Amino acid sequence: MTELFANAGIPDINVAGYGALYGTTANVAGVSALQSLVGVTYQYQYSALGFLYETAGYVDNDFVSPVNGFLSVNIGNVVVRTAVNTVSGVLDFASAYSTWGSVPVGSALQGVGTWLVRQDVPEPPTLALVAMALAVALKVLRREA
Repeated sequence: MTELFANAGIPDINVAGYGALYGTTANVAGVSALQSLVGVTYQYQYSALGFLYETAGYVDNDFVSPVNGFLSVNIGNVVVRTAVNTVSGVLDFASAYSTWGSVPVGSALQGVGTWLVRQDVPEPPTLALVAMALAVALKVLRREA
């Protein structure tokens, strides 16, 4: 997860304390970029202007603990909080971290999905342009032959 977060341009990864819980302003651009690829799994409006956008997903093999019988899971989590009132004014914050947790076997965690990265599919005009370029290239090659 750390490598994925770093490649997305997120500077403050797994920052201890408030950094992991509430995030930093430096993380907003990177977390937003990552969320544009993997999607948002949970959204909540906490004020007239403020939203929380969370992307949480299982990132490792889970296992049932032999000690308590709970399911242990590693969850990657990125969160953007917008329009947060602070003493410095209204700011956006974002956090990125992964954590192990235990839940009762068979339980579902609200807002937890999977880390599936979407790849943009070329738009039809782009495909048409590529097809036309190939057709012209083939026509030129036939003339020369």
